[in-house]
Amino acid sequence: MCAETGEAAHKLVFASKLVLVLFSVASHFIPLKPYAYLVVVPSLAVLLARRRFLVVASIAGNTALLLSILTLLNLLVGGSVVTSLYYALYVAASLTSILMFLLTTPAREVEEYLGLRGFARFVALTEALSREVRQVYETFRARGFEIRLNVVNAVPPLTSILLNVIERVAEIEESHRARGAE
Repeated sequence: MCAETGEAAHKLVFASKLVLVLFSVASHFIPLKPYAYLVVVPSLAVLLARRRFLVVASIAGNTALLLSILTLLNLLVGGSVVTSLYYALYVAASLTSILMFLLTTPAREVEEYLGLRGFARFVALTEALSREVRQVYETFRARGFEIRLNVVNAVPPLTSILLNVIERVAEIEESHRARGAE
């Protein structure tokens, strides 16, 4: 009985987070209504409770930068500063709720509750490949290579990254097949 209650509570929390994401994205379709952007409050509360201070600071900084750019552009073309504020709030609401969902929901839950077969494997593969790319990039930086707009200097690191990624994908796929995964 207790396991069923725990599972029901888990599903309710998952559904609540998903509704929060959907509402934040849909808030753009409720033009110029500030109450639609209050979805930021629960998302920020969850992120702060999970001690994701760097994420919250990044969202705040990006929202402030976006607001200043939009305000400047609107003033140049004779638009309204209020419109800039609403667009910045929309981006903040959407970004906060989507990041909250992604950072607080394990990939297994998304796969299980939404029926997205292979999602957890995709997330694990993406994280592994991301680490590989960073390691190769750091190795080439230590050797004096810099990936910039100069194509000639970028070819050796990018070739190495591509070959490592292909090799790693083959290894991971073989590992999954050995475990019986499709």
